[in-house]
Amino acid sequence: MTDEFKLMPGDIVVDINDKTDLYSKLVRWALGGPYTHVWMFYGALVPSMPPLFYECMPTRGATFTNVFDYLEQKVVVMRLRPEYQSYMPAVLNQAFRIATDSKAKYDFACVPDYILSRLICTKLGIPLPVKYQRDPFMICSEGVAEAFWRANLQVLPQDVVPLPGDFVYQLTYFDYVGTGPIAADWF
Repeated sequence: MTDEFKLMPGDIVVDINDKTDLYSKLVRWALGGPYTHVWMFYGALVPSMPPLFYECMPTRGATFTNVFDYLEQKVVVMRLRPEYQSYMPAVLNQAFRIATDSKAKYDFACVPDYILSRLICTKLGIPLPVKYQRDPFMICSEGVAEAFWRANLQVLPQDVVPLPGDFVYQLTYFDYVGTGPIAADWF
């Protein structure tokens, strides 16, 4: 990333897991790549507050988290293409609505019901037989995609549970900005 790089509200920030432990290797193999978590940069709710990420996490569901909790985390940053930037106010509004909805919990059932099925079918090269059903419960990538879907921007297919790497590989709506560790001067 350049010295002048700044995250913009709505940027997609995807975790790169390049650790060498057995668990990390297994996760990378299962997901078909190094991308294991996704956030949307929201910015500060008010100028005196720190900037925030919008994310879905197991302990809190859909929520806002302080970006400074993730300094030095290696990530890839994707940005909505200029021709779609007019959607960004609605996307951010939907992210706020989801994060403040007490029903937007983490979807633990999604992992065995949809993600494992998707991963197995993808590895075997067969169609996914399970019909994906969206509900108020979300995993990280689903929560970020949901903000776009509710703003009427179909950045990812709605019939398959999205994975973090889908945001990196989806180049129709997003441009690659760069890769590097999250730094305090990005905000």
